[in-house]
Amino acid sequence: MESEDHDVNPVDSTSRDQLSTPDLAPYRHDSAVVPDLAQLAGVACEGAEGFFEVGLNVQKLAAKLTPPLDSVAVRELVTTFAYVLSVMPLGSAQPGAALVPLDGPAIPRALKDSDDEVRALWLELVLQP
Repeated sequence: MESEDHDVNPVDSTSRDQLSTPDLAPYRHDSAVVPDLAQLAGVACEGAEGFFEVGLNVQKLAAKLTPPLDSVAVRELVTTFAYVLSVMPLGSAQPGAALVPLDGPAIPRALKDSDDEVRALWLELVLQP
């Protein structure tokens, strides 16, 4: 019996391209956008019961904006709320605070893996009135 080639893919090349996961574009800092991002973050925090909800709120609110904010900047703002800050209680044996993830493969990206562009965003967000 002769072997026939049955590797027919029902997905054409255009559809296949649409199904693939795109590489995430790197964030490029733009100081002009930071006030809008800070305002978006403030509104997203109102009534939120946790940081996960804030991230969802940021995405929902950003989707309604006209003109839209840069989607990569919005993504960075959302991931900012995924870091966890733990503060030790007063009088504990090891006083201090920890912000995680600090290193290693992680979601959101490990703090040590953040580039100058992302750090500039964080700094300007903190300094917003």
